[in-house]
Amino acid sequence: MCVQNAAALVNAVPLASLQQQHADAMRKYVLLYLLRVGQPPAEERTRCDALDCAQQSQQPRRNCSQQRWICCDVCGRWLHFVCVGTAKKPRGAYVCLICQAQYD
Repeated sequence: MCVQNAAALVNAVPLASLQQQHADAMRKYVLLYLLRVGQPPAEERTRCDALDCAQQSQQPRRNCSQQRWICCDVCGRWLHFVCVGTAKKPRGAYVCLICQAQYD
C-alpha cells in the first residue's frame, strides 16, 4: 500500500478518498508489472521453497531432483508439483500462494 499512497500523494489525491477498489487495482497493477518484467530463474533448484514441503518432511534425505517442479512467475520460488497440489503445469503464468496473498 506504500506504492498506492505514494502515487496518491504525487498526483495530489487525498489519501482519505482511497477505497478498497483502489487497493485492489494497485495490487493487480503490481502483479501484472512483476509478471511482465520478471526474469525466470536459470534452472530448477534442488530444494523446494514450500513452507511445508511434503517431500522433505516425509524423507528429508531424499534427492528432490527426480520430482516435477514449478516456478512462480512473480518471485521465482521453485516448488514441487505435489507441494503446490497440482499434477500438471497450469496454463499461463503460475503465481505461488505467497504472491497471491501479497498481490491479489
